[in-house]
Amino acid sequence: MEFSGLGFVPSFLTFWCMVWLSTSYILTLTYSHSPPLMFISEAGNYYPEKIPFKIGFIGMSIATLGLMFLQYKFIQLHAEAFGAHQPIIQKVLLVLGWTSCGGIVILAVCETRFYPLTHRIAAFTAFICGSVYNLSQAIILYKAPGCGRVICHIRTASCVMALICVLIFTGCQTSVHTNLCRVGNPQISAIIFKTMEWLILLLILINVLTYHQHMQSLSLTVSKKGCNISTRANNQDSGV
Repeated sequence: MEFSGLGFVPSFLTFWCMVWLSTSYILTLTYSHSPPLMFISEAGNYYPEKIPFKIGFIGMSIATLGLMFLQYKFIQLHAEAFGAHQPIIQKVLLVLGWTSCGGIVILAVCETRFYPLTHRIAAFTAFICGSVYNLSQAIILYKAPGCGRVICHIRTASCVMALICVLIFTGCQTSVHTNLCRVGNPQISAIIFKTMEWLILLLILINVLTYHQHMQSLSLTVSKKGCNISTRANNQDSGV
């Protein structure tokens, strides 16, 4: 069985995130468990919204893990265009990306009500590792064959903005929780923190959609011997 064109993977990931997040958000507001402007994690503190929240985050991490592996194979199949050092760099980035996925699972399982420190550490790991991975891949993919400059610029811009938001968000949160600095108005600070967290998620989803063109150039063949990923143009299989 052959799946020609894997562009549906980033599209599915984006659709999946929008569905479970919308469901959790609507349930949270329906049961008045949080105000309209909330931290993303607040949509998973109580029943029934915590069910789609946990399932959604875990499913998101699995789909993201798969997308990262496909990206790894894409660069492996076009090694000549990316240079001799890319295999080592991509292995490091793959570990970094999968670490981010692990952080997503932990922050979904460990609720802020019961495990606030664990949740924050997992969120920090997921955001930082994910942002560095995305920005590194965005820079590398400028060398990708057949990749339009506009898409590359959008990908890079979204990654840079997301990383800046992550650093500001993490730095401010750390300062508040460790009392390193005093915040003038706690309500205004909370609004800024919450807005920035949602903005980070939006930028991540925009970045995911930019992978459609690369994934569409790949094919997945499933047989009794296993799975092979190849390029659609020359059909050169690469064992998984």
